[in-house]
Amino acid sequence: MDFSADSDAPQVNSLVDHLFEQVRREHDKEIRASAKWKQHIRCLVLNLFAVRHVHTGRYIAISQNRNEYSKKSRYLANCRSHSITAHLILYLTENLGYISIHPGWQDKKTGKSYLTRVRAKKSLVSMFDQYEIDIHMLKRSGGIESIRLKDEQKNLIDYQDTLSTIVNRTSVETLNRRLSQTFIGMHLPDCAYSEMNEKLVEEDRTRWNDDDRIQPIDLSRKALYRVFNDNDFEVGGRFYGGWWQSVPGGLRKHIYICPPYSTYPKYTVEIDYSSMQTCIAYACCNIQPPNDAYVVEGYDQSALKRMRPFLKAGMLRVLNAKSDHEAIASLENAFAEKLMPTELPTAESVVRCLEDTHRVIYKQFFYKAKGKSLMWVESKIAEHVMLSMCRQRAAVLPIHDSFIVMKSYRDYLGRAMDQAFKAVTGFSCDMTYDQTEYEYEMEQEGGTFTRAEIDASFEYLDRDYELHAGFWKQFYSWLHGQDWYLASTGIDDGSGDEEF
Repeated sequence: MDFSADSDAPQVNSLVDHLFEQVRREHDKEIRASAKWKQHIRCLVLNLFAVRHVHTGRYIAISQNRNEYSKKSRYLANCRSHSITAHLILYLTENLGYISIHPGWQDKKTGKSYLTRVRAKKSLVSMFDQYEIDIHMLKRSGGIESIRLKDEQKNLIDYQDTLSTIVNRTSVETLNRRLSQTFIGMHLPDCAYSEMNEKLVEEDRTRWNDDDRIQPIDLSRKALYRVFNDNDFEVGGRFYGGWWQSVPGGLRKHIYICPPYSTYPKYTVEIDYSSMQTCIAYACCNIQPPNDAYVVEGYDQSALKRMRPFLKAGMLRVLNAKSDHEAIASLENAFAEKLMPTELPTAESVVRCLEDTHRVIYKQFFYKAKGKSLMWVESKIAEHVMLSMCRQRAAVLPIHDSFIVMKSYRDYLGRAMDQAFKAVTGFSCDMTYDQTEYEYEMEQEGGTFTRAEIDASFEYLDRDYELHAGFWKQFYSWLHGQDWYLASTGIDDGSGDEEF
């Protein structure tokens, strides 16, 4: 249950008012502070809608333990009320039949406790449709901590603010304001979008609950936060929270962006630092990083191309492991999980190749578990890049060592990334540019058509609207919710009834 879920959309307010009146008719005696009840109804309804949007079979977990609501922490929303939450779930389940519930329980054998799980029934889902609720109406309210500190066991811990944490928080809030004003969507056929999320849901079931897990895509999650590790604000610091970080690499070209005061979504491009953590390690040793950290001796170009993903995986392990045995064992597990082709070298051979190729950083960085310290430098570079792009009034989507922007900002982003790496490390780092969706389409069609020709074809647009109906519905829902658009079209009631 995400208590930061909020919305000021008229459709959501109407649904909340309707549900509140139903609940009040059932149990008027228990309801005193109507505003707080409406706040909890809004939060619960939006959680139920968002989780259903991700996958129809998923639940939200919600604590029924009174002690959980009395805890004071910078990571918990202060608006939470155990009494209202408990009564609300009871009314919506037993009296109104809007949600199904699976009570929490404890496994006596393991001692592990499981939270109560709830999800919307068909009667509530039909109301989502009736009130035309859309995922882009959901936002995350302010006051939720964007600078997070974890201990060695990955548990969130409290801390005292310093000038550094205040500055970091201000920077994240600046980036989030830009993202909150921007439409970000997946231009995929509805069936392909559903298939992608099905796979992500299945993969999510096998992962631990931490920030690096690949979660199913919830388009309402656009707010970034930073996570520092090992009780140290100079360890980690990566940016998390954006739904685009879960999109498989081959599908990220289908991400579209529409900035404020624009009425059409735009193609995006992704630029990636090449071998970023390795390059940072070289820079820390005061050595110019190599153009390609994964060119190792003894293999031809064809073999290196096949080996590249496993050389990258191996490099990650030698920088994070405490011994070569640990790195090799971890890489062997990765080989086994991915069913590697038998003609590839062994995990030990990969590790030894990396040792030979990167002798100059071996002593300082290999098997020293310094990966999180390198992440801190990486996160400083990322912050530098994004704030620079924000000054250009551009929304930028971070994926740790790569960034996605509208195609028109490609050159700005390339310069910002080059300047940021030099500003933080004193050296340069190679970058790779991925295709936009349009460039990919041109390549598939032999490059025989232009964007202008596509835009001029009503047949193409009609076909695109039909094929990507979910995408266009979300976009127009977002557009109708923008004050600047309503003012420009003379719509002042927020109803969104104008024809396009």
